[in-house]
Amino acid sequence: MKVRILNKPVGLATLEREWRRLVSEDEPFWKQYNWFYYWWKSRSEEVNLSVFLVEKGETVILIAPLGFERKRAGRPVLRFAANDFPNEFIGDVRLAMPVLLKDLFNRNSFDRLWLRHVRLDSDSA
Repeated sequence: MKVRILNKPVGLATLEREWRRLVSEDEPFWKQYNWFYYWWKSRSEEVNLSVFLVEKGETVILIAPLGFERKRAGRPVLRFAANDFPNEFIGDVRLAMPVLLKDLFNRNSFDRLWLRHVRLDSDSA
């Protein structure tokens, strides 16, 4: 498994089919592709967002929209992109989370990881 990162909203269009495959229509609005795409596009100038993808072969198994929030001193805090909404991971959290966390910690680009309301007891958090 490998981790790939999208840093601009324009790159999100390449992920639309995979995103829709992983998210059912009955999931919360903030997990839906259209909502996130337009939300990110409207906030991209003010918030440092990235979409982390965990891929197994050529298949995306986890989408993790995360944001780097600058604090007054030190390196940034890494958090869910839309911090007001819980459970922003999309896909197989149990399988992909160890790969994502290892990649994030190897990057050593933040001081604190703040992920609220992550549920590891379901396939889609």
